[in-house]
Amino acid sequence: MQTHCLERVKRSSEAHSERTCEAPMSEYGFEGLRPGDSWCLCAARWLEAYKDKSAPRVHLMRTHQRALEVVPFELLKALAVDLN
Repeated sequence: MQTHCLERVKRSSEAHSERTCEAPMSEYGFEGLRPGDSWCLCAARWLEAYKDKSAPRVHLMRTHQRALEVVPFELLKALAVDLN
């Protein structure tokens, strides 16, 4: 499993699907992610979100190198949080 480290940002029109990992899960005491929170996501799921135009921003310096086996670098770079 290749992972990305991501940052949660507020979008003007947010809709959570059942598959969204950032959705609240009150039965586990998880209230959902807030803007500025970070979490990990597998590369295949990130790519799927990218194709749906809903991929979260990426911390490239915290993303595992093997993620490049699944996601082209140019896509990651386009949504990078930590590039100068």
